[in-house]
Amino acid sequence: LTLFRADVRHAPESVRLLNGLGSELYRDAVGDSSLTIEAKRQVADQIIRHSKESYDIRPTADACMKLGNAEALRENYLEAVNHYKNALELFPGYGPARQNIGQCYVALGRTEGKVN
Repeated sequence: LTLFRADVRHAPESVRLLNGLGSELYRDAVGDSSLTIEAKRQVADQIIRHSKESYDIRPTADACMKLGNAEALRENYLEAVNHYKNALELFPGYGPARQNIGQCYVALGRTEGKVN
């Protein structure tokens, strides 16, 4: 994580590095069961900042997925669904986006119907 942060400081326009940093932040947050909801939201804020920077440089499904994951981490499931749908617009048929939409719908109590 420290290396990604240092690399991003040296190459702030690198979509690959910004997305990589977002992935590492997310993995750390999800893997640390001791984090409070507030701490997870703070990590989500960092992921959102880096992912928006990446998306502004070059819109990719990967950046949309990171934004969706961060919103899901904040328990903003409807906002997460919007980001996952944006990922599908950029990369139709992207399985992980469909799966995450389904997980958000389950978290919202919607268990019937088709995931679009």
